[in-house]
Amino acid sequence: MTALRIQHLKKDHGRGLVIDDLNLTVDSGEFVCLVGPSGCGKTTLLQLIAGLDRHYSGDIEISQRDPKALRIGYASQEPRLLPWRTVRDNLSLALPAGMDPARINALIDTVGLDAVADEFPETLSVGMSRRVSLVRAFAIDPDLLLMDEPLVSLDAPTARRLRSWLLGLWQKRPHTVLFVTHDLREAIEIADRILFLSAAPLKVLADIRVTIERQNRNPEAIEAFSAHLRTCHPNLDALL
Repeated sequence: MTALRIQHLKKDHGRGLVIDDLNLTVDSGEFVCLVGPSGCGKTTLLQLIAGLDRHYSGDIEISQRDPKALRIGYASQEPRLLPWRTVRDNLSLALPAGMDPARINALIDTVGLDAVADEFPETLSVGMSRRVSLVRAFAIDPDLLLMDEPLVSLDAPTARRLRSWLLGLWQKRPHTVLFVTHDLREAIEIADRILFLSAAPLKVLADIRVTIERQNRNPEAIEAFSAHLRTCHPNLDALL
């Protein structure tokens, strides 16, 4: 089942096209990474899909379980937590009306935030704040989860732990995910497919399926797949 279908999408910021005749589909439950050079329009694309910007031409169709309640989770580079609310309250505020509040407690426990659930954001480390942001995006049980470099600029051990938390949450109920990253190894570790994007105006240059079984995505296998991609696509580094 197709969860996201984009057809002939164009976006002009007034200084020229940012996105030009973009076409792509994402299947239900698929984890897709978007990789492209800085300024190519990746964040703009996520904002269009999320409905934060409706000034475009073309079609964006998102399948959903409840036609009256499309749920889109969004995790950005900055956690954007309310400083006057505790971790638990920040997460609870994201819940749609009628959703069981016990879901928050279960997620807090799953990602090991129980010790700081009643703390305020200023007391959290950067890694913990990012973890709260990830949980908030998952908490609404989204039809589509958009993630804009949520692990950028973290040290390697922290990023590795957060990828583990992220994949653990996703594997409990695979949501449809679009995840922006500049890290090819990160994309290979977490994605079903990787879409390599051009400089603006944004287009898909290559659509690569990650063929390593998830249980076998160890550092050696990831490095080998990365080397294979660079051999097949010599200009790949220009897109990272």
